[in-house]
Amino acid sequence: MLDLDFLTPVHYTFSRKEIICLEPGMLYRIEAGATRSLIWSDLDDIPKSVGFWGPGDVVGWRGTHLKIYEMECLMETQISPIPTCHWSHELPKLLEHLEQTEFLLQIMHHSRVRQRLHLFLGWLGQKFGQDQDQGRRITLRLSHQSLAESIGTTRVTVTRLMSRFREEGLIDYNHCQLTLLNSFPE
Repeated sequence: MLDLDFLTPVHYTFSRKEIICLEPGMLYRIEAGATRSLIWSDLDDIPKSVGFWGPGDVVGWRGTHLKIYEMECLMETQISPIPTCHWSHELPKLLEHLEQTEFLLQIMHHSRVRQRLHLFLGWLGQKFGQDQDQGRRITLRLSHQSLAESIGTTRVTVTRLMSRFREEGLIDYNHCQLTLLNSFPE
């Protein structure tokens, strides 16, 4: 008898802030929601964001040799495993994964923290933004601490820079809703 269970898509749903434990050697597609990849250093107890993933992105293959690697849900998130026989179809998504990682690494190498935050917010707006009359609203709820972890600085520095961006009319930030205003330079 032929087992057709593999044809039925399996979806797993996770809540905001929940940590997803990915099975080693597997690929998963994010169907809905958003996650961030975190690594933990042996030197300190501060997580480092190494990627942000949304609908259609593929995560979790053996492309990492990091010992401590987690996926944190930034909102309710749904993922599904990709059968090994379909991995070849995912090559374009895996290449996008590498491009995103390279771009985030490039941001991290800017010496000025203000420039890192500006570039990172612009990237978030492109990847997770929705057009509004006044600009582009980022659909993720990210704390100043999460932003700091993503660009390699402190929460205090991010808070100070976000206040400056707001005073300069570049952003609007209300109740964890961040909007890059039309004046925000690309």
